[in-house]
Amino acid sequence: MKRESLSGLLLIACAILAMAISNSPFGPVYERWLQAPLPAGTHMSLLHWVNDAVMALFFFVVGAEVKREFLYGELKS
Repeated sequence: MKRESLSGLLLIACAILAMAISNSPFGPVYERWLQAPLPAGTHMSLLHWVNDAVMALFFFVVGAEVKREFLYGELKS
C-alpha cells in the first residue's frame, strides 16, 4: 500500500460491507459468527478479540505515530 489514503479507503469499504451484511437477511448469521468462541481453547469470541487485542494494537500504532511526529515531524518545534 504505497498511497496513504488507500488504507483509509480500505477501512471505510470494510465498515460499509460489515454494516450492509449486518442489516441484510444474513445479519443473525453474522452476529452468531461474531459471538462464536474461537478455537484453541480461548474463552473469548471474535468480537472480544477485535475489541481488546486489535484495538490495543491500533492505539499502539497511533501512539508510535504521535511519538514520531513529536521527535521528527511537524510537531517537533
